[in-house]
Amino acid sequence: MKNIKIEVSRKILHLFGITVWLVYDYLGYQYTFLYLASGLLISFTFDIIRLKKYSIYPFKKITEKLARKYERFTFAAHIYFFASATLIVYLIKDFLAIVAIMIFISSDAAAAIVGTSIGRHKNPINNRKTIEGTIAGIIVTVIVTVIFLNPTYAIGTAIVFFIIDSVDIGISDNFTLPLFMGITLRIINMIVG
Repeated sequence: MKNIKIEVSRKILHLFGITVWLVYDYLGYQYTFLYLASGLLISFTFDIIRLKKYSIYPFKKITEKLARKYERFTFAAHIYFFASATLIVYLIKDFLAIVAIMIFISSDAAAAIVGTSIGRHKNPINNRKTIEGTIAGIIVTVIVTVIFLNPTYAIGTAIVFFIIDSVDIGISDNFTLPLFMGITLRIINMIVG
């Protein structure tokens, strides 16, 4: 039960991603890029302090409660998210980048919470993940894609989620998932218009 509460608390931080959509919707692409780049710079600075001078790090209690063991001595997950989101907004420069971010924050949270709470069957491709979590992530990916775009895009995004969630390439999925979602959405958009 404690693991589920921690995972839900970690994923509540994903709600920050919704602010990216709001900034884009109200202020446009350039401010969205600046918003994400600022988030990356600030987060990176605080993470350097956390890693090099923990005694003066202002968010110790939050980190000690929410950080996974492997994150305590390396960059935290949000750094990878900010880097990927900033890059994808820079490269795509339109609403597809925002959709990629929305898919990521929703599907990653669903996969982690379901995988932690009811996941019983290890994913045979990646034993750090569960089949139940991966399925939840795929379902949420399809739902979010259809809400923002249309079912044509959902097939591609579901496949990308499955691959990124299942195959461990040694790079945080907080970086690879938004990036590959954005690239996939752009490719599908070029094909179907």
